[in-house]
Amino acid sequence: MNKTKEIIKSDGSLKQKIKELIKQVIDEITTSSAAGSGEGSAGVPRVPTWVSKKKNGRADLGTVLGYTLAKPVNEAADPNAQPPQQGGEQGQQDSNLYDAKSDLSDFESRVSQSTLQNKSSFQNKILSKIGNKQVQLRASKGYGQPEKDYIVNVSGVSIDFYYEKYVIIVKGREQGKQKESEYFVKAPYQIKILGNAVVTPSVKKKQQQAPAAPVAPVVPTNAATKGV
Repeated sequence: MNKTKEIIKSDGSLKQKIKELIKQVIDEITTSSAAGSGEGSAGVPRVPTWVSKKKNGRADLGTVLGYTLAKPVNEAADPNAQPPQQGGEQGQQDSNLYDAKSDLSDFESRVSQSTLQNKSSFQNKILSKIGNKQVQLRASKGYGQPEKDYIVNVSGVSIDFYYEKYVIIVKGREQGKQKESEYFVKAPYQIKILGNAVVTPSVKKKQQQAPAAPVAPVVPTNAATKGV
């Protein structure tokens, strides 16, 4: 292969160098086949000595001019070889098997959306009846707490889910008290409307208070320049 080295070092065109190099490769393979020795015996071309096999990995792969051979260097490709099949029986879906997971997830999503809509509608309906009203109701201050009758000035309503059931919660303030509380309405869920919500003097005073109007700054007048 000394001639190959000489061709690479020469000043000729790259195209001419490649043609000459291919010719040398063909000549060497033909010569090795005719010799009938070593790996190329019985008419099978042996691998030229300058085609190096990979030291690591598959022993039947070699490199030529920096390229890795994709097929065994000493064996012809089998025309009847079948390409490897990806997957297998496990990757195929059984036509007799119904997977309900996705449909169940879709159903739960629809139920959740419907529940939120119905909850909001119910909440607004109650608020339209007793909002800003003074009412009497049977309730407890907290789930599981003792229940009794309360008179409440209503400021809000919510529907919450406690222990596998929905609960009506009225938000407001008892007569004579400043702090608002939550009242968990109990059976028979009858709310008596007594009239409009009563605002205590302190609350009314806060509502009536308005920010003071800004006072224009007074510009001092100099007596010496007055009337000028």
